[in-house]
Amino acid sequence: MGNSEHIVTLAHEEKWAEAWRAVHAAVPSTEGDERLSWAVSTLTDAFFDRLNTGSMTDDVADALETVVLLHSGGLWRVNDDRFEIAIAQLVAYHRATGAAQEARRYARFCPEAPPCAAVLRDDGDRRGDGAHGREEAMPELRDSVASESIDHPLGDAVDVRATQPQTEADRSTGLFRSPLERTFHRAVREVFPTYTPIPNVALKAIVDAQALKPDLSAAERSFLHTALVDCVLVDPHDDHRPVAFFELDSTHHDAPDRRTNDAHKDRILACAGHRLYRLRPRTAPVEPADFARILRALPLTFAPTE
Repeated sequence: MGNSEHIVTLAHEEKWAEAWRAVHAAVPSTEGDERLSWAVSTLTDAFFDRLNTGSMTDDVADALETVVLLHSGGLWRVNDDRFEIAIAQLVAYHRATGAAQEARRYARFCPEAPPCAAVLRDDGDRRGDGAHGREEAMPELRDSVASESIDHPLGDAVDVRATQPQTEADRSTGLFRSPLERTFHRAVREVFPTYTPIPNVALKAIVDAQALKPDLSAAERSFLHTALVDCVLVDPHDDHRPVAFFELDSTHHDAPDRRTNDAHKDRILACAGHRLYRLRPRTAPVEPADFARILRALPLTFAPTE
């Protein structure tokens, strides 16, 4: 069955998320393919008719997220009214499922639409900063930072500018959030010298969120966009692709909310086809040599350097 026939069949069967994923896969070849363009247009009309008459489900929400992805990426655009409908529906869905951060993220696409404005206003009220407070809290939206052009030997080919610091204080911070993470990082560097360990990596930067969507719950999808992984080992000779994932646990992970987040992280990485190694010291202190012995004994898919 060709792409166009498959998309129309899925639309007739009201398999909305699967239909829009098929569009996402096929849309690069839509230009110049009149039948495929017709199929996507048919799906678009049927889907938005369904939004006006049916209730919101996880399948519809998944489909809407793909529609927004296609539209915002310029791959398949819907008209402005339909885009606003899609955003409003997603904002309402994520608010109802408790995914407040996702609701705010989508609300920023159409901040003037009533449902979106309400979410953004409520967010400001929770922080105790009304409209005036929001301006004060985000001076970067009002004030530009001074910058200067930097001379260099390839100035004709590459423009380099540097912003000017607005304070003499150094308010940056290291990537490690605990001494244990620093100790573990030293051990990983020793055991895997041809790989690069990176501390506290954003989970959304190292997995394909779009490909994972069908396998994750709404709560897991929301968590994916905010979570960090304590240490990710990447291969610098293969596009810095991750080869191993590590978490350093402690008694803080016994709290109910941490156990829930840990379960989300475990499942996301499992669905991405990877193991997550959790290390929880029972005694202190743990030295780099101790971690090194453990790392060399792990059942990894690549061999550590002796």
